[in-house]
Amino acid sequence: MEKFLKSLLIIICAIQIGCSGTSQNENVLDYSTLPDLEVDIIVEIEESEDFLPGRLRDLILAQDGSIIISDWGNMNIVHFDSDGSFKSVIAERGQGPGELKSPFSLIDSKRDTLLVNYRGMTYQTDVYIRDEIGNTFFYEHSLTSEIENNRLIFIEESAPGFGYFARFEDLNHSRTRERFDPPAYRSETIGIVGMSGEVLIDSLHLLQTPNTVFIEREGGAITPLGAPPFLSRDHLKSLGDDKYIIAKSGEGKIQVYDQNHDIQNEIILDVKERSVTKNDLDHQLRNIPEQFQGELRERASSIKPDFTDVWVSNEYFLLQTDEGEKGIEMVLLTEEGEPIGKFTLSHYDEIQVFKNHRIYTLHKDQEYGDSIRVYEVNI
Repeated sequence: MEKFLKSLLIIICAIQIGCSGTSQNENVLDYSTLPDLEVDIIVEIEESEDFLPGRLRDLILAQDGSIIISDWGNMNIVHFDSDGSFKSVIAERGQGPGELKSPFSLIDSKRDTLLVNYRGMTYQTDVYIRDEIGNTFFYEHSLTSEIENNRLIFIEESAPGFGYFARFEDLNHSRTRERFDPPAYRSETIGIVGMSGEVLIDSLHLLQTPNTVFIEREGGAITPLGAPPFLSRDHLKSLGDDKYIIAKSGEGKIQVYDQNHDIQNEIILDVKERSVTKNDLDHQLRNIPEQFQGELRERASSIKPDFTDVWVSNEYFLLQTDEGEKGIEMVLLTEEGEPIGKFTLSHYDEIQVFKNHRIYTLHKDQEYGDSIRVYEVNI
């Protein structure tokens, strides 16, 4: 009888431990178990009489829903209606005021003003404003200033209120000694600047990003290979309504900041661990010659980050969680971080904007050329 009671007690304890373990895992987010969402292409802008895409670079969604594209191949900026019909060419290659002189970044001010930024030791910004009669944009003026304190400034996002989030790169900091044996991560300084590059807030945030790996080829040429696969990184994205987010993929954390740069909300994702396989590495390194892959394979993470990129729209977060042979894996969350479902986009899609259930991408098909796609997620 005593042996029977002991055996029964052991069984009861085992059941309790098992149940306890199950309850602890109830909130673990397993991407593979999420329901599949239906996603439709509702607009595709392809080659036409008015539009011959070259090398598409940036996509901006204007306040009226129209689409603005920068094209480095043709060195122009093109404007389309929300349904994809051609409107006008906003700017073209040239040396005059408002003409495009060299590779540039097209920045959305979120105030129906377009900024064209040129990079270098002389900071120049061309400002384009909306013509309400013609409902398109025209060049108004340029702003220039010298880079201060020997730093390069790269505008990233529109900031709450006035100004723009910018990444500062210190030219005095030499990475020569660590170029061929860099640490896994580096910190990038984020501040806020005005249109002409004047620093309004210095060192507001430090974002973690993987270091690029370089190799020295025959003849002494130094070639960047890129960052090792599956390393985590931090992302800063404008949310609108005087808010923005910093998403830390290594910590599974999305922080929502207000216009005073205080954390208003924090979402913690408890994602089921996913191991990196040989097939995963093969896919990520498929475009790098085999003789140069060894260094990147050695430095790659053995565990996939919780997400590789994030976008935000009104009541939703859109996570890119992986990229495999089937395409880009996406997961949709509510603003509270509750999962809704998953879907897959094409390998060729580069997501630019997520707004009102719609995803705007630059579709870069190596065989058929570049186009613009607008997807709608059926929720």
